[in-house]
Amino acid sequence: MVKGYVDKVLFVDLNNSMIKEETLTEKVSRRFIGNKGLGAKILYEWVKPNVDPLGSDNMVVFAVGPLTGTGLPGASRYGIVTKSPLTGGLGDSSSGGSFGHEMRRAGFDALCFSGISPKPVYLFLNDGKAKLRDATHLWGKDTIETEESIRKELGDKQVKVACIGPAGEAKSLLAAVIHEGCANGRSGIGAVMGSKRLKAIAVKGIQKVEIAQPKQFDELRRDLMDFLTIEDELIPRLKQAHYIKDQEGGDEAKEVVSLTRHKKGERLSLYRLKNYGTAGFAKGLIESGEAPIKNWRLIGKEYAHNVDNYTGDAILKYKSKSHTCFGCPVACKGYVTVPDGPYAVSNAAKPEYETLVMFGCDCLIDNAEAIIKANHLCNLYGIDTISVGASIAFAMECYEHGIITKEDTGGLDLGWGSVDALLALVEQIGKREGFGALLADGVKKAAEKIGKGCDEWAIHIGGQEIPAHDPRIAPAWGAVYTVDATPARHTTGHETWITSKGLKICPYPELHYPDAVVDDTHNVGEQYADTHKYHDLSASAGICSFVSTLLPGFRMIDFIAAVTGWDYTLKEAIETGRRIETVRIAFNLREGLRPSDFTMPRRVVEPAITGPFAGKKVDFDTVRKNYYKAMGWDPETGKPLDSTLQELGLKALVGKLP
Repeated sequence: MVKGYVDKVLFVDLNNSMIKEETLTEKVSRRFIGNKGLGAKILYEWVKPNVDPLGSDNMVVFAVGPLTGTGLPGASRYGIVTKSPLTGGLGDSSSGGSFGHEMRRAGFDALCFSGISPKPVYLFLNDGKAKLRDATHLWGKDTIETEESIRKELGDKQVKVACIGPAGEAKSLLAAVIHEGCANGRSGIGAVMGSKRLKAIAVKGIQKVEIAQPKQFDELRRDLMDFLTIEDELIPRLKQAHYIKDQEGGDEAKEVVSLTRHKKGERLSLYRLKNYGTAGFAKGLIESGEAPIKNWRLIGKEYAHNVDNYTGDAILKYKSKSHTCFGCPVACKGYVTVPDGPYAVSNAAKPEYETLVMFGCDCLIDNAEAIIKANHLCNLYGIDTISVGASIAFAMECYEHGIITKEDTGGLDLGWGSVDALLALVEQIGKREGFGALLADGVKKAAEKIGKGCDEWAIHIGGQEIPAHDPRIAPAWGAVYTVDATPARHTTGHETWITSKGLKICPYPELHYPDAVVDDTHNVGEQYADTHKYHDLSASAGICSFVSTLLPGFRMIDFIAAVTGWDYTLKEAIETGRRIETVRIAFNLREGLRPSDFTMPRRVVEPAITGPFAGKKVDFDTVRKNYYKAMGWDPETGKPLDSTLQELGLKALVGKLP
């Protein structure tokens, strides 16, 4: 058995409740690592081409990586991989919390579900044993009710649960999988679980993750913790992580220095994440022009009205307690309470940057309590806040132009900034009821049904709504939005975006680009490709990108070597990332998707007319072609070259691509 793995993959056929185990070989684990890499490999191998994403023949794979559950900061991630009903290609999503750690302790590297159960079920993994249990009594319950009911039924409050809510049951293509307020959003993964009548997975285990070189691992971990607490290095570290401005003596720098003097010994390198979560970045990103305003029609500080009402301290004042993913000292998550009034919630998950923007300035809403309530409803129903916010902004624009009226909305006034409309539509989308049923599958399908030219206002790539990072301010976002197998995903581009700013994402000099030219779209193919490969490797290992990239001293390759005992090098790691991304894009090509399907909408491609980068035009087509070339794919089609498949040892798996 390879250390860091349990070498077990569980296959569950929901058609007949058959459960079997297969061995995960060292060859497969080393070549695909785990999480999204292993999931993509399993999906390509076991799912036939052109299956219905919501049909019996599709598969949904839960997988962890070799660093998951080791106690390493940030090593909490688990991934879900399937064929996406939203895009028709590969769909995957990653989440933190404690589910991934517990799944590893329960004795499995991956869980693979196929078929459709005759009745609602959930899977219970209990220390190496797997059993399907009746979930008929859970069908219709929200995610919190489901988690609480399963723990009560099993008589164990420590059981970890990942589940769908009513949106997944209704097969909304915006449905997510929820665990402890964390969402496996995007790609419509919750709809696939709903189509299989798989309500939840509950896990409990006591197996320890074995480490091949514990002394080396402990030394690396100790160095990492020291890195987090060295006061003398605090300011340059924060500058490098793009948290504060480079001007010495700025107000924010003084604030940080003051904080260090009063809270010595605290892990300060990610202090803003620790105190605010990503809500702490919202004001700066909105005012800088990175965030969309009014369905991507406006950008910049001039139009960021009342931004202080719903960002940073406006959210923090409702914080009722902290929360962290397993083993992570950063604790960027948290819970908020609105004690009374129409938006009252108790210990609801704290909203993050994407949610604040998509429900806030993109819909022209500046009420923090209403956004907290909307976020909570999304978690209860199990729906993706990015896509839901984008869908509501799209509907508001349609309403503004008279394409839809109160007669269509059931009397709802969808005027910009309407809090009542926001909350009503979130509930309707979650239940697939009323006008919300039209929006429950995203803006692309809604625009197709509404017609009348409203597709111009449907802001998506390949069917997936664009997150709250404008690619015109940083072309690296635009590159990843269109070249990744799962389009319009900011989480896959974090590393690429950071290096495009000339900052470091790791301690390995080969991946340092200090002379990067931010606006250069012609000479960044290798850089974007290398950092994307590094992301795929990191995500597949089970690492949170906040920890791995915002702590540039994080020695991920060395940690993988210490855990597994492999003679692991950066060269092999980058080749592994390339293999993973090549399998992911090959899956899309096999399903009939072409690069031309993943193009940005005109509103996001054309030079902005407002904001700090007004008039700036980016040649995204050249960016994409240079990326393909650097990956060893055909620059025009994005199809992996035969020589590349051969070099990566993928010829037998992938076969002949169309």
